[in-house]
Amino acid sequence: GTGFSPAPAPFAMNGVVGVNSMAEDGSLRHDADSDDPSKLNIHPEATVVAPGEKVRSADWLGGDGTTSGSSAATPLVAGVVAANMQKYPEATGNQIIQSLILNTWFEDHELERFMDDGFGYGAASLRHTLREDPTSLPDVNPLMDKALDMPSVEDVAEYVADVEQTPEATPEDTPTDDPGQG
Repeated sequence: GTGFSPAPAPFAMNGVVGVNSMAEDGSLRHDADSDDPSKLNIHPEATVVAPGEKVRSADWLGGDGTTSGSSAATPLVAGVVAANMQKYPEATGNQIIQSLILNTWFEDHELERFMDDGFGYGAASLRHTLREDPTSLPDVNPLMDKALDMPSVEDVAEYVADVEQTPEATPEDTPTDDPGQG
């Protein structure tokens, strides 16, 4: 049997990349809150999966120095995003997310989302995303369809419009402690 763990915020919020973890063999990780090893950690709102089983970590509690779960997998996906932002600085954040979900696994494939099995769009792939220039992809966040429906598409559009209209501070706007000024 598989299980279902409801996705908490921000995992289930619109626009957010939700990361689920997978084991070494590529299977979805079991639910750590269950004693039943066959109960899988399925989140219908998962965007991608990444390795999250026995990941090396700092351990100040005297354990084995590893951690498991989506909290271990998420930094790996953040690294994929950061590497793509560095290689493709002209790409928008939305285009980077488009590339992340389109270029999962190792080879090119049709875009498909697996909501019922917890894999989302598939396994995040550094190699696959880096070889595909995202600048021709739509500049639209593809993750605005989450069940929580927060923030709404309208809320995000209003925020973006406000940010785009806010003037940037200039050096003349910055107060100074120099008594000779002013």
